[in-house]
Amino acid sequence: MKTGHAQIVHKVEKGRPPKWPFSSVPVPPEGYIWEDISYVLGGYGWKARFVDRKGYLVTGKKAQYNLATKEWVAYYSEQKAGTKPYDSDCAQCHTTGWRASGESGGVHQDGLEGIAGVWTLAGIQCERCHGEGGAILQTEETKVKSRKILPPSYAANVIT
Repeated sequence: MKTGHAQIVHKVEKGRPPKWPFSSVPVPPEGYIWEDISYVLGGYGWKARFVDRKGYLVTGKKAQYNLATKEWVAYYSEQKAGTKPYDSDCAQCHTTGWRASGESGGVHQDGLEGIAGVWTLAGIQCERCHGEGGAILQTEETKVKSRKILPPSYAANVIT
């Protein structure tokens, strides 16, 4: 199943770019190397944004990469680099099991000060909408927050 849900948060490890199943991001924003980036947000479908090594969103006039046009465009260009946290405004929808720092005892994902909380799973995983574990495959009832999500019986046919 080609969906970007599970691909929305990718960790950069050992200074190497993540691998996406159906697309790629050639380089990080100008002025950065992969070692400066801790996560790539997106990179599947239409855009990629970046989280620096302290956990803050990379901002600037050419901070977001648009895959379709292969162009770098502005992302919060008015905000000084290293000051925009990856917080509940973004993470509560783009991760699974997000807990803001205030709810997690002040813990930050991977100890990165700019990530204002922790998640259980990176990206929007099946559990985010359908519930935890194998229970999603054992019922025809759809436990979802969106009318566009397919029922669990469909998931049983696509999970490998």
